[in-house]
Amino acid sequence: MITDFHAHLDSSWERVDQLLAAQERAGIDQTVVVSGNMLEAAFLGDYLRGRHPLRDSVPNNEFLLEAAASHPNRLLPFFTIYPTYHSPEEIDAAASCGFFGFKLNTIVHQIDFTSSALAELLERVDCYGAPLYLHLTLNPVAGLEAAIQLARRFTRLNLVIGHMGVATADRAAIDAAAIPNVYLESSIGSVLAFAAVKQHNLVRKLIFGSEFPAHDPAIELAKLRLVFLDREMDMITRENFEKLMRWRKSPA
Repeated sequence: MITDFHAHLDSSWERVDQLLAAQERAGIDQTVVVSGNMLEAAFLGDYLRGRHPLRDSVPNNEFLLEAAASHPNRLLPFFTIYPTYHSPEEIDAAASCGFFGFKLNTIVHQIDFTSSALAELLERVDCYGAPLYLHLTLNPVAGLEAAIQLARRFTRLNLVIGHMGVATADRAAIDAAAIPNVYLESSIGSVLAFAAVKQHNLVRKLIFGSEFPAHDPAIELAKLRLVFLDREMDMITRENFEKLMRWRKSPA
């Protein structure tokens, strides 16, 4: 069983078909899907320069549930939290209606990890012991140190740092994975970063992700296989994910 921990879906069935085809080519059994409707992946740099608009600010969480219902056991939806839009009750509803975890989109929603409004929502995620996927930025309120403080405050919440940090070889983010409830997601990571994970015995804290559709799952898997042995790959592509999913099998 191979799980891809990070792929984006917009609200089109064509994109769903493309993802399923990419799964087949790469030998992937199931994929965590997150909102991809707010920003076109091909225009990320232009958006960051202020030259390309958002398509939407509200994540397409409902479509993800619909897509997952059409492809059970293959698509595993994560609920994107929009702190100024969602309420604690909506976090509870998401946890009970089929979502497998949560995500913060710091790029689209300019999230402040230190805000009291976010803390109120994360208290609910912490109650369930669910995983929370997030991106780091160079903004101090959405950077590594602020993320570490979240992990230390909400100790049942399993924080997954997307793309292994800010850059393709973020040593500080790798070091942070020594914290019990901090994990790293592998997509677009460098071979240097993978080697550092292995050197520091943090293979059990690394989870395979592809960043589809911007990146190809087969290529992202091939990069990992340059560094890790078969037993280590099983941890990265299956066991570590299953550990994060224990919250779905036990009451909050």
